[in-house]
Amino acid sequence: MDRIYANSAHGLVWLGEDNNFAADAKASINAVVSEVHRETDELNVLLRVLYDETGARKYSNACLEIDLNLNAMVSFYASTWFKRLWIVQEAALPRSSTCYCGDIEISLAHVLLCASWVVFKGSVTPQIRDLKAIDFDGLFFASGIWEMADVEHGPYSHWQLAVQELLRRYKDMSAYESRDHVYAFLGLYRRMFQNIPTQLTPDYRKPLQDVFREATRYAIEESDILDTLFQVYRDPQNPTDCHTWPTWVPHWHRRSEQEHKILTDTANASEGKKLELLSLMPVNEFVLSVRGILVDYVQAIVPTLSTEALTLDDVKKIAVNFRSVLQASSSTPDALIEELVAMTICTGEDTLGQRGNSSYAIESLQSFQHHQRQNTRPPRSDGDSSETMAYHLWSRAQLTCNHHNFFVTRKGCAGVGSQLTEPGDVIAVLYGCEQPAILRPLHETGHYEMLGLAYVHGIMDGEAVRALEVNGNGDDVFHIH
Repeated sequence: MDRIYANSAHGLVWLGEDNNFAADAKASINAVVSEVHRETDELNVLLRVLYDETGARKYSNACLEIDLNLNAMVSFYASTWFKRLWIVQEAALPRSSTCYCGDIEISLAHVLLCASWVVFKGSVTPQIRDLKAIDFDGLFFASGIWEMADVEHGPYSHWQLAVQELLRRYKDMSAYESRDHVYAFLGLYRRMFQNIPTQLTPDYRKPLQDVFREATRYAIEESDILDTLFQVYRDPQNPTDCHTWPTWVPHWHRRSEQEHKILTDTANASEGKKLELLSLMPVNEFVLSVRGILVDYVQAIVPTLSTEALTLDDVKKIAVNFRSVLQASSSTPDALIEELVAMTICTGEDTLGQRGNSSYAIESLQSFQHHQRQNTRPPRSDGDSSETMAYHLWSRAQLTCNHHNFFVTRKGCAGVGSQLTEPGDVIAVLYGCEQPAILRPLHETGHYEMLGLAYVHGIMDGEAVRALEVNGNGDDVFHIH
């Protein structure tokens, strides 16, 4: 199909019938596109506005300057077309396309560009920010499709496309056939590199785990980093899935809300140490062999909750239990306990999602404790300075205190990671991976299972790598099943 799309002169997209919203949606979309042109020098600096120098997506501090018919736009982007995985190449490969919603027609390029700009500004635009119950999936998916479709102004006009990015970016889109979470975007890969690697050649007779395993290994080898591990999740309700599925291979067909959210993306635990893939003899394609550092072992854990409705008391109890476990650890200095509790709950981040300092985290924890004593409602982001600090800890706790375990290591380090974490599990820094990993030793073989990535206070910024170099110790080797 990708060759048909790529050779077409013009694409036609049917979004469904118009229930009296399409005309208003078109007017709002065109108004947003006009704003984009005004604020990006006719798209000449669009890439610089939307992305930083590393290619990471940015988000605006400024609101949309126009009035939107938001209900009409939401109805427009609610079309199931935007949620189907196969339409990514349908949208990206033709030279141009027109969308039809009832009798209303509009340029697909405008539809996708509008979505990308609304995502860029939406978090600070009150009209959008305050609507909690609205399904914005279609809008977000359209924004992601724009990245592939706009070959002149989109990110891949400047940065090279990678398989791991394709696997990750479109993971939440729907496909009837799970193997299509690899195969559905190969036309995009062919557009850039002309050929599809043998490991990714479509074969629907292959078992699903083989398709995902081969695609994941290729993505790792192509990028020379272990970013695919960010998507690894072991389901506590089905902990034995590792018996049939390599633990270093993500379930690329599972939606993100079915899994844990990434704890932090502001770490550099391996401090630029390059990935070194090793080969077992005889060759075993189900094992990922890499170099790294065995940092420590988990000594004790503090379970959190499995609920999306955390209360103030829940967070307080988890913090109290975590503090008690730290106090019981003979390796943890009393003077560091509040720092460890605060920094671990916040995963070392400030309100802007950047690396924060311990004094800020401690103040956030103290403000939260004060708020919790005085109120039954959660803190708000628009309160006074103390309540804003409390809100920071509360918002981070929504992540860390849900579906994770806090833990203390034998050497007194504090961290948070997989809900499957148990005493005896290994904390490791794997070269080529920005975050520490939690591994479970398989004592009968000397190999490991992957539980997931973690926040571990004190080793997030290369400290373990520098200590290894100072001590003159050698690397460790991890064979991960």
